[in-house]
Amino acid sequence: MGHVNQRGRDRWEVRVELGRDPLTGKRKRIIRQVNGTKRDAQAKLAEIVRSLETGEYTEPSKLTLSEYLDRWLAHMRGQLAPSAHGRYTAIVELHIKPRLGAVLLQKLQPAHIIDVEAFWLREGRIRPPGRPLSAKTVVNHHIVLHKALHDAVRVFRVLRSNPADSVTPPRWEKRTVARLTLDEALRLIDALEAHPYGWAIYVLLYTGLRAGELLGLRWREDVDLVRRQIAVQQQ
Repeated sequence: MGHVNQRGRDRWEVRVELGRDPLTGKRKRIIRQVNGTKRDAQAKLAEIVRSLETGEYTEPSKLTLSEYLDRWLAHMRGQLAPSAHGRYTAIVELHIKPRLGAVLLQKLQPAHIIDVEAFWLREGRIRPPGRPLSAKTVVNHHIVLHKALHDAVRVFRVLRSNPADSVTPPRWEKRTVARLTLDEALRLIDALEAHPYGWAIYVLLYTGLRAGELLGLRWREDVDLVRRQIAVQQQ
């Protein structure tokens, strides 16, 4: 049940009763102050009731984007492989937080995201500083930020809508990956004999393992020289 009460000239209190908390027995209510006409206050009341009915209501919060991202990364630790979580953390700590971290989460607007992505494309590189990031890298940053804000809406319920939904990430053209010809591969194998990482590169060539999979191999647990088998069990 909702009420609109006048508290002064052009000042109104909007109050929505939510019943009693089943755990504490205390009354739960939403109270908002509105400056303007009675119609403005009634519109605010209708907005709150509608958001409660649709499940979109979020409590006003002073949570910054930086504070929220810390919470989100902790949540994502159990959702991602360690390598992926490390990439997410690097993007958040090195690029998103320095430019947007101080913004209140509920005050974040599409314009903030548009501006920061333009900055990344213009001079977002950290080493060496002042040089642009590639469009593909900025797209990756956009994906991480979009996912974090999506979870703020759907999982944590601290944001009513995702401001990144209104932002189009930069376009990039997928480049064809250059591959070794058979002759080039054979020449490389000949050159590996005296190289300190020769056997590692040799294994990559013959098995197609990813670098992380190769680095995760353990002699006793994963490599069987008698059976000539490799078991990929970690990265």
